[in-house]
Amino acid sequence: MIALIAALGAFVAVNALFGAIHGFACGASPYMNMLLRFSVLALPIRVACWFVAAWAGWSVFKSMGGL
Repeated sequence: MIALIAALGAFVAVNALFGAIHGFACGASPYMNMLLRFSVLALPIRVACWFVAAWAGWSVFKSMGGL
């Protein structure tokens, strides 16, 4: 149970970190705002961030003895 809670915490923390970086980048430059929100690269960038967050959560889960 503790492994699951730690994994969820890692997932949320990494996702929040990417969200903060995304928000800072969008606020700092109108060109980054256009790239990260309205271009064809917006979805692949967001999916890559979700994949990294899920990978971090899974790594924590496995290292804490889950499964």
